[in-house]
Amino acid sequence: MVDELGMSKEQAMKECTAIVIHGDLLAKHHLAEEELEDDDPSKGAYLQEWISKHEIVFARTTPS
Repeated sequence: MVDELGMSKEQAMKECTAIVIHGDLLAKHHLAEEELEDDDPSKGAYLQEWISKHEIVFARTTPS
């Protein structure tokens, strides 16, 4: 759908007001950042961007 609107994924993410956070994608990002130092400012940046949306749906996730 992003291609049909003629915008990049990054632009679509910035303009969207809602997001579905899927546990599998969350786990993938978490594993990718596992080797970063705890004080690295980029660690968890994707999650911060996701939870800044007005409407959030969590799917296939657990509290941990």
